[in-house]
Amino acid sequence: MKSSTARRRSNTAKISSPAWALKQFGNSWPRSTLLVQGFQNSHARPEWMILDVLPVIPPDLRPLVPLEGGRFATSDLNDLYRRVINRNNRLKNLLLLKTPDVIIRNEKRMLQEAVDALFDNGRHGRAVTGAGNRPLKSLSDMLKGKGGRFRQNLLGKRVDYSGRSVIVIGPELKLHQCGLPKKMALVLFEPFIIRRQKRMLQEAVDALFDNGRHGRAVTGAGNRPLKSLSDMLKGKGGRFRQNLLGKRVDYSGRSVIVIGPELKLHQCGLPKKMALVLFEPFIIRRLKDLGYVHTVRSAKKMIERQTPEVWDILDEVTKGHPVLLNRAPTLHRLSIQAFEPQLIEGEAIRIHPLVCTAYNADFDGDQMAVHVPLSVEAQMEARMLMLAPNNIFSPSSGKPITTPSQDITLGCYYLTQNPRGQGKDGQRLPLFVDAAEVEFAMAEGSVRTHDRIRIKNPDFGRQTIYGNAEDKTIETTAGRVVFNEIWPKQLGFFNKAAGKKQLSDIIWRCYQIAGPAETVATLDKLKELGFTEATKAGISIGISDMIIPKEKQTELENAYKQKRQVEQQYRKGIITDGERYNKIIDIWTHAGDE
Repeated sequence: MKSSTARRRSNTAKISSPAWALKQFGNSWPRSTLLVQGFQNSHARPEWMILDVLPVIPPDLRPLVPLEGGRFATSDLNDLYRRVINRNNRLKNLLLLKTPDVIIRNEKRMLQEAVDALFDNGRHGRAVTGAGNRPLKSLSDMLKGKGGRFRQNLLGKRVDYSGRSVIVIGPELKLHQCGLPKKMALVLFEPFIIRRQKRMLQEAVDALFDNGRHGRAVTGAGNRPLKSLSDMLKGKGGRFRQNLLGKRVDYSGRSVIVIGPELKLHQCGLPKKMALVLFEPFIIRRLKDLGYVHTVRSAKKMIERQTPEVWDILDEVTKGHPVLLNRAPTLHRLSIQAFEPQLIEGEAIRIHPLVCTAYNADFDGDQMAVHVPLSVEAQMEARMLMLAPNNIFSPSSGKPITTPSQDITLGCYYLTQNPRGQGKDGQRLPLFVDAAEVEFAMAEGSVRTHDRIRIKNPDFGRQTIYGNAEDKTIETTAGRVVFNEIWPKQLGFFNKAAGKKQLSDIIWRCYQIAGPAETVATLDKLKELGFTEATKAGISIGISDMIIPKEKQTELENAYKQKRQVEQQYRKGIITDGERYNKIIDIWTHAGDE
């Protein structure tokens, strides 16, 4: 006995698999030993064999059928599942109540019996019965046997390609023909009919999605190809580009633009009514936070009434929240820029005059779209990358694109133009110590904008870009002194007439020396100074200001003479009507160029 046990222990380490052990030792090995060895070889855990979650089959396999009189006929599986659920819930409640172990063990046994009955009713103990003492059908009853799901529905599906019937004579038939009843043929050729119908269905589906791509296009009246789904979607007139991509959303608006001379470079004027729609989600959230409303619906009604609280909250939510202005067509990066909105009355959007060049905008009815960045990340990105003060140079050339034009340039040129009259040699000019004295004298009326003066040289003894470091005093005009007050002192005293080209050069030098922040502040000062001086100048242009060239009358007489010669050639039939037309156009074009 000892030798047999020792031999068995020595052979335990040599077992390669339970199948090998059964082949070598037959039934002398305990089943439990072989089971443990099988778990070790497959690296499986014994707890994996315990069912933690009970699978529930789809409702279609355990239907609930309504009957007359408000009653229902249900599958037996629903009753078995209900028993499991009820006992499981009862066991949970007992565990929560810390019920004695005797009751807990009994409830666990009843739950196990319910699970056993669900899988194989009647195999372990007495079968669970329903109405009429009929055993309920479990999952195994639905699967096993000839009437089970496997043999009845899956494995035993009939496919009939043969038939049988009585034969009769067919005198009208050829030798290679036979007469086949239609009903029998319908059964025999069912797969071929189905395949043909599937192909026709596929062709119809293909035509629905993209008519004409696979084979001949389906046509309608007048042999016109019918429009498919892809035809409705693709192209400029398709639904995506026409209706969806270009569709306005609640966080964007559009309006006509006008000039906003009171704005800073980073600001834009946004109509209050438009802002009320654009910032509606932020207003609703703020109204709820402050306790004015409790639902979105009541908040929208409050916004529609436009109560004073709504306007106060609108001022609060728009402060520091950038918006994007886009002018179509969006041809380059600067066609979309970010601004801080300033609430204004009216219906038109106001923009800073210095951003007109970047937008290629004028004020003859141009429109702009407004977009509101929603997330904090989008707002930060708009402020860091797209804010107008961060885009004062052209991406293509690197030159300043926020250069003044129109009235601003006119005002600056008027302020810095050459002095009135050349003056007498040796004439003593009034001497001023600094710009404050000059401005005081201008306010008193003793000195006018274009009067020649002398002023203490602010650049004496120091190197600047435009200044004169050698002379202690310089001769200039009062207007140029005022003009130089807005620029950083590092640039020096600019003592020339400032046109558009000169202003662009000064802005570039200012950026190089003073940096972007001071350049933006200087641009705002330049805008205000230009508008102010243009208003003071009161310059207007009339027809009498137009200079007529002396050669105009001679050119017109020559053009009329050539036209008469061409008309004479046409009447004589020398040239055709088309040649006459082209020659007359050339004559007047040349005269206009001259």
